[in-house]
Amino acid sequence: MKAQNTSYRWIAKKMEVSETTVSSMRKTGTEPRASDVFKIASALGTTVEYLCNGESDYY
Repeated sequence: MKAQNTSYRWIAKKMEVSETTVSSMRKTGTEPRASDVFKIASALGTTVEYLCNGESDYY
C-alpha cells in the first residue's frame, strides 16, 4: 500500500470489504483468509507470492 500510495478505503473498495476490515488486518496483524489474499494481490496489482514472501518469480 505504501509503495503505491493507496488507502484502506481504496483497498477495501477493491476487495469489496469494509474499510474497518482492512485497517484491522493491518493494525492487529490479523492474517486474511486465503480468498482475501487473492483480492488484496489483485487490488495492488501484484501476486500472492510477492505479498507472502517478497518474490514474484518462481523457477
